[in-house]
Amino acid sequence: MKKEGKWRWQYLGKGWQPPEGFARPREFRERLARYRALLRRREELLERLERAGEILRGVK
Repeated sequence: MKKEGKWRWQYLGKGWQPPEGFARPREFRERLARYRALLRRREELLERLERAGEILRGVK
């Protein structure tokens, strides 16, 4: 939390549980890695599609 332009931290205690629907850090990292892999795959497919279009148009 920022207060007066500075970050302020508050200890929540050992027994703190995140709210329902809140992703745990490990789960978040796994989902983020999956998302990034999907983005890379999307870019690869778009490049292949562009190359295929060039071949069909006769551009090399």
